[in-house]
Amino acid sequence: MNIGMPPLDHETIDALAERAYAAYDDGDLGEAHAHFDALLAVAPEAPDYHYMQGLVGKYLRDWPMSLHHNLRSLALRADTDADEASRWNAAIAATALGDWTEARRQWADCGIDIPDGDGAIDANFGVTSIRLHAWD
Repeated sequence: MNIGMPPLDHETIDALAERAYAAYDDGDLGEAHAHFDALLAVAPEAPDYHYMQGLVGKYLRDWPMSLHHNLRSLALRADTDADEASRWNAAIAATALGDWTEARRQWADCGIDIPDGDGAIDANFGVTSIRLHAWD
């Protein structure tokens, strides 16, 4: 229910989604965040919008927002095994927050062999690359 907001027709929602994805593609994360918030206000059960808002949160380093929306994306999908991206981003956000229970669960569900324990994950996972700026 959108109190104080008139219902939006499909054309308006489609145009808002187009602007949201274009802002993300251009690296305008503040604009993308605002547009995905507006989309989620009218379509709170749309897993793709939650995923995108979680992705925006990751790049803004807003870890609570990223974790929340990626977990919501997973919860709204019938086949969570098919949504590796939401799971991977939830694992990154949980790790950044130090939520070790959630981080361990998400990393394990991504197929990564996580050592037993309750605290921080301390293991050698080999060499990896890190993308510092996704739009360059």
